[in-house]
Amino acid sequence: ESGDMVELAQLEQLVEQRVQQCSDTLEDGSSQTLLDYILPVDAGLTGSSRLELDALHTKSICMGQAITLEQAQTMATGQVSLFGPDNQLIGLGEVLANGRVRLRRRVRSD
Repeated sequence: ESGDMVELAQLEQLVEQRVQQCSDTLEDGSSQTLLDYILPVDAGLTGSSRLELDALHTKSICMGQAITLEQAQTMATGQVSLFGPDNQLIGLGEVLANGRVRLRRRVRSD
């Protein structure tokens, strides 16, 4: 039905108003309030297993080398989240046979 139609000018005006409202909210909010809306980088990885690497293993895997981890020998093969020292997310890895782990997707941290 044509009663549900909106002219382009009206649509543009609605978008502009909404953008302005969001902009005003951001400007009025304190830094802490805005930080409350930011999730940690690893928030979407809650479903995958987690492997924590020491500095030496972190360096090796970031250089593209597969590594062998004792703790990975008992894990099922598949995707894992890799974390380095200081709980820093390295990226997504894959557990292979016999405890071998390789990096599949690196997450930039700088």
